[in-house]
Amino acid sequence: MRFREDNSHTGSRTKIWPSTWFVLGIIAVQILVSMLAYPFMPALVPSHWNAGGHIDGYMPRLVNAIFVPAISAGIYILLRILLFVAPRAGSNTNQHMLTKLSDYLLCGILLFLFAIQLVATAAALGLPVDIGFIVCLATALLFIFVGNYLGKIQRNFWFGIRTPWTLANDTVWERTHRLGGWLVVGAGVVVLVMSFFAPLRLLAIVGPILLVAIILTGYSFLVYRRLSRS
Repeated sequence: MRFREDNSHTGSRTKIWPSTWFVLGIIAVQILVSMLAYPFMPALVPSHWNAGGHIDGYMPRLVNAIFVPAISAGIYILLRILLFVAPRAGSNTNQHMLTKLSDYLLCGILLFLFAIQLVATAAALGLPVDIGFIVCLATALLFIFVGNYLGKIQRNFWFGIRTPWTLANDTVWERTHRLGGWLVVGAGVVVLVMSFFAPLRLLAIVGPILLVAIILTGYSFLVYRRLSRS
């Protein structure tokens, strides 16, 4: 995907961001892993595990081979379309920064999906894996990764902490995302610790992020009210 740079700095030249190449590289590696593993897969491949880490669902190996790369490619294409058709909330330079940040966040999400693909492939091949631990650990790392970039996201219509109050005001958006970055990183650290305790893993994935969502929703409302009064 090509993006036109700000004419005031670079004229009419176009550029493909290195982060975009990295995203496409992750998708390519996912496809490669599926192709290499496919001949060794059983006819039915494990596709779902219950809270205790036991297999309770299967899918055909062809569907399994396509599943993660297709989701990753779909997320990439959908986000590109949404960013292209969305109303502009700032200058071309700001839009380019938003595109780069979306690529960084996509890298984290696609690496998370890649980790799930690897552990599911290992389980299908009969290798001993603790999928509950790996999924919980990968979730923790994803939270920490996303949290580090959350405070840098500029106001837009498609991703970020999108409450009625953050979308209505740049200051509310900025303050909420700065706090959100710290809270999401903190949630990731909590999930990381809890991932080592099997009985807490389900709570670890759901609890911290739900609490963060409640806190940030209330915080954005309070900041908006305070700014409106002043």
